[in-house]
Amino acid sequence: MPSNKRTQKAMTIGSMISSYLEQNGQLKGGLLAGKVLNSWDKALGGSIAKSTLDKHFTNGTLYITMSSSLVRNVLMQDKEAIIKRINEEAGGDYVKKLVLK
Repeated sequence: MPSNKRTQKAMTIGSMISSYLEQNGQLKGGLLAGKVLNSWDKALGGSIAKSTLDKHFTNGTLYITMSSSLVRNVLMQDKEAIIKRINEEAGGDYVKKLVLK
């Protein structure tokens, strides 16, 4: 008769989710992209968020399309500081490059 004893160690829900995400890299990448994109709005504030037409994150590069060339040019002057603020908001060193269009 088979035994119903548990042979696995007890895991917290957080560690189970982390383990699942590690095994399913595509899902983890999507969650990471969402985290980075939300960090753009939080790190730069509402007025910049309103001027943002499109944004996407791929392979360490954050692509941002702005509605105003004036705002884009101002942001281009301080790209390194913006990357630092976004990474701090996201809680990691995810954004390596920022492309403003």
